[in-house]
Amino acid sequence: MRVHPGVYHVSTYLRARERMQEKTGEQVDSYIRRQRNAFPQTFCEFVTLGNVALHDHRDKYHPIQQYSDVPVNGPKVIPFHAPDRMDSPQEIWLNGKQVKIVPMEVIKSLGIA
Repeated sequence: MRVHPGVYHVSTYLRARERMQEKTGEQVDSYIRRQRNAFPQTFCEFVTLGNVALHDHRDKYHPIQQYSDVPVNGPKVIPFHAPDRMDSPQEIWLNGKQVKIVPMEVIKSLGIA
């Protein structure tokens, strides 16, 4: 994706670090540096932060229920494949269907470019 939609409260970062240290028994920085930085990665900050948010700080978040690739009440985020050019066609899943789009055209149609 070009942009990840998650926005986390500052307290969630601190709690995530505490949880990681509790679980691993080591300093967070050294633990993360030790992880594999190739597919499949062995650490993912978005998954970690999301789980801490839902388990420890549920009162600070409004999770969006999602089935398959479409959030309930319509798409909130349109995924683009980051390594591809913004002006080249891409095949993505949108509203439960595989479609071909040109990211820059989609962005322009929304009036944000």
